[in-house]
Amino acid sequence: MFVFRVWAALAAVLAAVMISGFSASALAAGLILPVPVMTIYPGEIIDSSMIEERALRAAGVGRHIVVQDRAGLIGKTARRTLLPGQPVPANAIETPPLVARGASVAIVFQEGGLIIRAQATSLEAGSPGDIIRVRNLDSGIMVNATVQTDGSVRVGQL
Repeated sequence: MFVFRVWAALAAVLAAVMISGFSASALAAGLILPVPVMTIYPGEIIDSSMIEERALRAAGVGRHIVVQDRAGLIGKTARRTLLPGQPVPANAIETPPLVARGASVAIVFQEGGLIIRAQATSLEAGSPGDIIRVRNLDSGIMVNATVQTDGSVRVGQL
């Protein structure tokens, strides 16, 4: 009789797990990760409708560093093709570039009370904090500059 009760309780727990959509082994491993619901191609910006949370076995993830939470994916850009149902490697996404390659940007040099502004063409795309190469439109000189949050680039000491 005792064995029957234990078996019935175990069956009830397994049924609840199956109804919730997660496998018992995945819940035991404790890996519930965000995964794409469709193929996401390089350059696409990831939105909420492209992601779902799914329980995965630890062996299925392997030794790769993957994105652990949904917020870590939303608003990011895919660097490579992301497949449905697969965990997203951390190096497969990036912050979308604020400055596009070939875009006209404002160069700002600021030191003490001196501020010099000029126009340039970006030779690379970049996100805030990235160092990119730009070409000054007046002199034609190429310089390295840091992308700022307002879309300008800054040269000189920070």
